[in-house]
Amino acid sequence: MAANNLCSLEEIKEFYGFTGSQAEDDDLIETLIERVTYDFQNYCGIDSFLADDYVEYVDGNGSRYLFVKNTPINSVASIYEDPDWVWSASSEISSDDYLVNSNYILYKDIWSAGLSNYKVSYNGGYTEIPLDLKQCAIEEILKKYKRRKDFDVANKSLSDGSALYFDQGYLSSTFRILSRYRAMRAH
Repeated sequence: MAANNLCSLEEIKEFYGFTGSQAEDDDLIETLIERVTYDFQNYCGIDSFLADDYVEYVDGNGSRYLFVKNTPINSVASIYEDPDWVWSASSEISSDDYLVNSNYILYKDIWSAGLSNYKVSYNGGYTEIPLDLKQCAIEEILKKYKRRKDFDVANKSLSDGSALYFDQGYLSSTFRILSRYRAMRAH
């Protein structure tokens, strides 16, 4: 399983009350964990929710705020400004000239507007998956697991054989929580 997954097989089993283990079910759940993790990251526009080191080429926007993709920002190792993309030592910006906020980098002046004219080396993401995000992932994974055979059926009536079909998207509560993490990022 990928190291950046939102939850583990054991957490899924504990929440749902699985007893025992069947290899094919475990494999399916692990695949669902990876898919939901990927979907959540993609929706939020990030590489990973977990902290990691990144080198990102960022467009200057002509304001005091510079936004990187993977927040919260834990630390910034270096920032270079170079519209020619050479990134020489002389193009490095002194750390005394900017402040790091969890969601952006504030410059004492203005970040020059340009196309990928800043190279930012930083560490971003969470040291642990936030609990609300983990719980959303667990619930969505279990929903997919339970409905895998009747993926578009919401309700079956045994007496007349009728069925109610519905859109199989994420729960509205999932979107509410994901939007909090998405809103922290500049798109």
